[in-house]
Amino acid sequence: MNFLGIGPTELIAILLLVLIVFKPEDLAQTGRMLGKKWRAFRSSALFATLTGTQTAIRKTAHEYLGGQDLDEIRRELANLNIADSYDKDLVEKLKRPAKDPSEKSETETKE
Repeated sequence: MNFLGIGPTELIAILLLVLIVFKPEDLAQTGRMLGKKWRAFRSSALFATLTGTQTAIRKTAHEYLGGQDLDEIRRELANLNIADSYDKDLVEKLKRPAKDPSEKSETETKE
């Protein structure tokens, strides 16, 4: 298991640190506050702008390079073996074919 480059041991250490910094009694209140802040950010104009910019960049790259060329570039990058052992997820993502930018991603459809 490797989440954002953090292994299980590091995750346990972070959780223990959180328990020390925030008392167990305050964890529920802190979690609620963080959830509200995250929800406010997701509904903000900044998040919409960032999401729109990301979609525009993907669409432009897809139009400029074409789907076939982009897939070929992804395969070449994956075959270069530039990623170290911690970036196996990146190599797998590069090996996958590109999505059509006109299709909405999972995060866009949830909103």
